[in-house]
Amino acid sequence: MGALHELTETARETQALAVRIRELCGEDDTAFLDTLDGECDAVEAARRVVRWILEQGASADAVRGLAATYTARAGVYDERIAGAKLALLRYLDMLGVKSMPLPEATLSVRAGTPKLVGEPDPAFLPDKLVRITRAPDKVLIKQMLQQGEAVDGFTLSNGEPTLAVRVR
Repeated sequence: MGALHELTETARETQALAVRIRELCGEDDTAFLDTLDGECDAVEAARRVVRWILEQGASADAVRGLAATYTARAGVYDERIAGAKLALLRYLDMLGVKSMPLPEATLSVRAGTPKLVGEPDPAFLPDKLVRITRAPDKVLIKQMLQQGEAVDGFTLSNGEPTLAVRVR
C-alpha cells in the first residue's frame, strides 16, 4: 500500500478521534499532536508521505541529471554522424561519383540549399524583416492591481493554499 493511500486510510480512521482530542487540548497544537501520536498512527502516516515526497524529489533530480548527461552524450553522437557524413561526401567527391548504392544505404551528393549568412543589428532592419513579440507583463500588471489600478482582463484572486515541506 502506498504512502498516499495509507494517509487517506489513516485520515478516515482518525477523523473522529482527532475531533475528540482537539476538544480536550483546545488550541494547543503541540499537545494535540502529541496526544494524537500516542493514540494512533496519524503522525507516522504524515511522516511516511514526507519521506515519499523526498524520495520522489531525489528521483526527479536524478532523472534530470541523467537527461542532461544523455543529451550531452547524444550531441557527441550527432557530431560523429556529421563528421562521418562529411568524410563520405569528400570520399565520393574524390572518386568523382554523385551516387553510390550500398546494401545498407544509397549515398547521394545533393546540391546545398541556400543558407542565410550574417548577423545584422535588428534595429537597422525594416519592420517587415523583424519579429516583434507582444506579451503582457504580468509582474507589472499584478503590481498595478495591488495598487488599486484597474487593468482590463485581469483581476487578483487568492491563490490556492500550498504546503511547505522544510527539511531540517
